[in-house]
Formats: sequence, structure tokens, C-alpha cells
Amino acid sequence: MLTDKLRQFIVAALFLASTGIIKADAAPFSLIGTWALQSMVMVDVATGKTSKDFGEHPTGYVVYTPDYMSVVINADGREPIPADARNARELQAKLFTTMTAHAGPYEFANGKLVNHVKVAHDPKMVGHDLVRLIRIIDNNHLESTVPPAERNGRRVKVVLIWERV
Repeated sequence: MLTDKLRQFIVAALFLASTGIIKADAAPFSLIGTWALQSMVMVDVATGKTSKDFGEHPTGYVVYTPDYMSVVINADGREPIPADARNARELQAKLFTTMTAHAGPYEFANGKLVNHVKVAHDPKMVGHDLVRLIRIIDNNHLESTVPPAERNGRRVKVVLIWERV
């Protein structure tokens, strides 16, 4: 025999499922897989003004396994350094500033993603935790927001849209 409390719980759950408020067959969202960058926008926190510091069409991928992640993002318009370039060091420096990459274990809970950086394109990132706020758009799209930080004298947050590959 069902207790009154258990019966009330079952009735409430069935009601919520029938209204679509909760879905009995809904699978939990998972980051596991490969995601392609769709857009990357910098937002000035003070003014709301947006910019695309990595260009109109940056490219990037992030891969999540159950325990580790790896991401590479390149700015739009990057070109290889010609073999005979006299300014190869300048061109290398430009390539360094027009990409980002890091990898390591991560934690994801309640819309907060924390990447524990073990390797990165920039050694000063190694050993630090990078926090991202995740908004699930649907099972195949998500928004990742880098909390505001100082960039070129501005307080900026970075908003990235990713699509599951």
C-alpha cells in the first residue's frame, strides 16, 4: 500500500510531466563530445558595446571527454609565415596573439564550468582555473561566457556560441 505522502508525490510528478514542466523522458544535458565555435563576441561591461576582436569568423573546437577538455580557437584571417619572411618573429608574435588554447581536467555543475589548466599556448595560464558560465540553448548548442576581466583597458566579458559536431 502506498503512503499518502508517496501517493501525493506520484500524482504531483505525473501532473508536472503531463504539463511539460518536467519531462520524464528527458536525458540530462552532457558536455561530452566535440563542439565547433559558431561565434565569439567581446562585450564591454560598462557600455554594452560589442566587438569581434578575433574577427567575423573565428574558428575553434572544444572537446570534452568524461574527465578532460581541450580547446583551440584561432582568429579569422590567420596566415602561415612565408619561409623567406624577414619579419618572421613579428609574424610569430601576431600568430600568438590571435589564438588561444588550453587543456586539462574540468568540473561542470549548475551552469558553471571550471577548466583546471594543465597545458596552454600561454604558460601563465598553466595551473590556473578558468571559469565559464554555461547557458544551454538546446542539446546541440550552448553559450559559454567568460566572466568580465580587464582587456586593453576595458572590463570585458567574452560570449561564445558552440554547436555540437
